[in-house]
Amino acid sequence: MPSNPTFYDIYEYYEPAWWTQKWALGLFASFGILIILLVVWLIIKKKKKKILPWDWAIAQINKLTTSTLSTQKDFKTFYFTLTSILKHYFHLRYFWQTADKTDQELITLLQEQQFDEQHLELVKKILSSALWIKFANEGALKNQIEQDKLHILDIIEKTKPSDYKKVS
Repeated sequence: MPSNPTFYDIYEYYEPAWWTQKWALGLFASFGILIILLVVWLIIKKKKKKILPWDWAIAQINKLTTSTLSTQKDFKTFYFTLTSILKHYFHLRYFWQTADKTDQELITLLQEQQFDEQHLELVKKILSSALWIKFANEGALKNQIEQDKLHILDIIEKTKPSDYKKVS
């Protein structure tokens, strides 16, 4: 009940509607500001450039350094990361379910999808050397690792849509 009720000629209490009171007007103003901020945030989020699958994969591979590899565990971690980047790239680029595939299943999937034979042979070679390093406790030569890294970068570059390839 308001502190100073207004009396009319019939002597009844008159209370102003709740939406005309100061607290309600402040609440409406707050909601209005929130809605404006939400709209601005959605516009900015929509304008944010989405990263393309090949740009993501190239950036991830370039983050991998071979200079710090010294132990067998480092080599295994490197190849696990390299093959997971390749699988994730195939998922992002072609929408193939590759994350849960073994290396052999990935090769089978690529064959079923009629992946380019030249690229398929490179993938087989990379996955074969990765298999030896990851599971057979074989050592890796740094030049082999660099070569596998370059092969994957080459596969990514050659599987970009022709609209996105850089003109040299």
